[in-house]
Amino acid sequence: TDFFHTHKVQVLEWPAHSPDLNIIEHVWHYLKERVRQLPVASSKENLWLNVQMVLDYMWSEEMTKKINKLYESLPNRMQAVIAAHGGNTSY
Repeated sequence: TDFFHTHKVQVLEWPAHSPDLNIIEHVWHYLKERVRQLPVASSKENLWLNVQMVLDYMWSEEMTKKINKLYESLPNRMQAVIAAHGGNTSY
C-alpha cells in the first residue's frame, strides 16, 4: 500500500478475480479424473506404473486436444465475463 503509493503504482480497488478464465482448473480436473480411473496401487511398483500412465496421458494427443480446446475458448470466456460484468458465467 505505501510501497505502491510511493512508487506511483495505480492499484484497483478490488483485486481481479476471474476463475472462469483460469483454464488450468480444467486441466487439474482432467488429471484427477484419470487418477480416479486407476486401480489402487498395491505396491511401490504399481504406484509408479500408475504415475507413468497418468504422465503418459497428460502428454497424449487426447490431452493436447483438450488443452487446445480450452485455450481456444479463452476469447469466448473473456466475452462472457465482460457481458456478466465480472460476475459468474457458464464456464
